[in-house]
Amino acid sequence: MPVRNVGERAGLGLFLAIASGALLFAIAAGTGIGEMAIPLETTFAAVTNKLGWTATELSPIQESVIWDYRLSRALVAACCGAGLAISGAVLQSLETAVVSDLDQSVLPAEALVVGPAYEKNPWVFRNGRAPERFKTAECPV
Repeated sequence: MPVRNVGERAGLGLFLAIASGALLFAIAAGTGIGEMAIPLETTFAAVTNKLGWTATELSPIQESVIWDYRLSRALVAACCGAGLAISGAVLQSLETAVVSDLDQSVLPAEALVVGPAYEKNPWVFRNGRAPERFKTAECPV
């Protein structure tokens, strides 16, 4: 793994800080959206009250809605999104290479199937039977 310089590390740190802040804001906004609108201030106050950082008076109904329903829903949605992001990154990193271990110089001169339904080519399969030998195509190179 190549050694990164200080500028790359600072850029990565800044990116992670901004992404974490955006994720926290999205979770807080998702917690406030619902049948009963709950402002961001109330959501943050409910979280900080539960953590013991503040002692703000809140409606017990709003606090119950935040903790019992909406926060869990927002956290599950964030985890599902993170899982899908990782799965997408893995799928995009897969490389496919078509490699044949057969001799590709022995190809039939005519197409074996024709048409949208992949019917047998009547020029190759006369009377519905396969020929004993196929004429092989000549390599243009």
